[in-house]
Amino acid sequence: MFQFKVFALVLLMVSSVLAKPNFKPINSNELENQFQRSIYFLLKNTSPADGVKGSVIAAPSKSHPDYYYHWVRDAALVVDSLLNLYLDPRFKNQSVKAQIRTFLLDHVHFNSKIQISSQSFKGLGEPKFWVTGLPFTGPWGRPQNDGPALRASTHARILDVALREKWPEANQLAPFLYAAKIPANSLIKRDTEFVAHHWREPNFDLWEEVYGMHFYTLLAQRKSLLFGASVANAFKDQGAAQFYTTQANQIGSTLESFWSQGRGYIEATKFVQRGRNKSQLDSAVLLGVLHSEIEDAHFSVADPRVLASFLRMKSAFASIYTINKNTAYGTAIGRYPEDTYDGYNTNSRGNPWVLSTAAGAEYLYRLMMNHLKKKQIQINDFNRNFYADLSGSQLKTGQVLTPMDRSYSLVIKGLFEEADGYLARVLFHRNADGSLSEQMNRENGYMQGAPNLTWSHASIITAKLRRDEAISVGRAFLK
Repeated sequence: MFQFKVFALVLLMVSSVLAKPNFKPINSNELENQFQRSIYFLLKNTSPADGVKGSVIAAPSKSHPDYYYHWVRDAALVVDSLLNLYLDPRFKNQSVKAQIRTFLLDHVHFNSKIQISSQSFKGLGEPKFWVTGLPFTGPWGRPQNDGPALRASTHARILDVALREKWPEANQLAPFLYAAKIPANSLIKRDTEFVAHHWREPNFDLWEEVYGMHFYTLLAQRKSLLFGASVANAFKDQGAAQFYTTQANQIGSTLESFWSQGRGYIEATKFVQRGRNKSQLDSAVLLGVLHSEIEDAHFSVADPRVLASFLRMKSAFASIYTINKNTAYGTAIGRYPEDTYDGYNTNSRGNPWVLSTAAGAEYLYRLMMNHLKKKQIQINDFNRNFYADLSGSQLKTGQVLTPMDRSYSLVIKGLFEEADGYLARVLFHRNADGSLSEQMNRENGYMQGAPNLTWSHASIITAKLRRDEAISVGRAFLK
């Protein structure tokens, strides 16, 4: 798709960690058990007894650290994972599906409450709320403009499911979610209008530390505008649809500036105004692709620049965390190499995160699925060394592998095995009861930071669903 010149130094740095992994095979029973436990713990963190139905607590911890809040971003991602579970044809637990469906309806109404309260406080970029629906009014990094974008995309998915499955509530839900009126008085319209008019403005990143323009946020905003355009067209709001599409295309052009040819990876933030200076090598880039991919568009899973960025992250984190010396498991991945937040204090040493490590697995499963769908693998400067190591073959830039080639089969199998390594890493360090904290201690791997982080469980659920899909489609290559 893309042709870029890569400096020899960058290729050398990346290739230094690309030897074919020799991981312990993942225990499928253990993974299935963790999948079920993660569903349990995630649902336990929704609609808390002391809050409004439809809210999502980031974690049940009220001190050291206090995560007992509804974050707009975290909640949207959690709901997205529940939608993935609800829609997956391989998941047959009808009782859990019914519980998810009830929660989704409650969640829509809770979001209406916090949308209105945030408008009266600091605006739709308000990041976190008490479980009662009132905004947290203390000092914080605000605005965080990824929240409205992610929420709009999630609501568009809920609306689509409700209409396709003909939920009894669909007729009432539809105008509640989208009404072609200005000023906007419906959930999707409100958020999408906000994104369309404010995406050029600096804001805080998903880690709530840096004020600037962020790759993660812009990707989420582009997706929400394209989803919003689709919904607007369905509701005969053609003028809005055209406006949203135009803004999405402009974001697409802006995103191109985040690729650093000199560094050989996608930078997380541009135009930093506040917050620590860093290398801009950040797992937020990978998370942005996974959360807001537009298939076959720039910065999709298949974009060679995304693989280049992932490999640089893998290399950086492999060298700074002691637990990565145990190479029987995939590389434990943190937020960014210079991180100083240890789950309790901001002036310490950062650790690997469960959700970032699970993201490594999800990304490789999805990359594998892309190659299987297209029935070919284009070798380029970014993937040549990595795929050569996975296949044990000499590969050349410009070469195209097809299912008839042994190297194609070996790359597919290699991607799957490496993806499994990341999930095996989390399984190795999880608590005995399947609970997952925010972080894994960099020295010994023990769970650290907020206990039972809802987003950690969501990341495992989504990665496991992607794995099941990869097995289903690529079974012939995994023998």
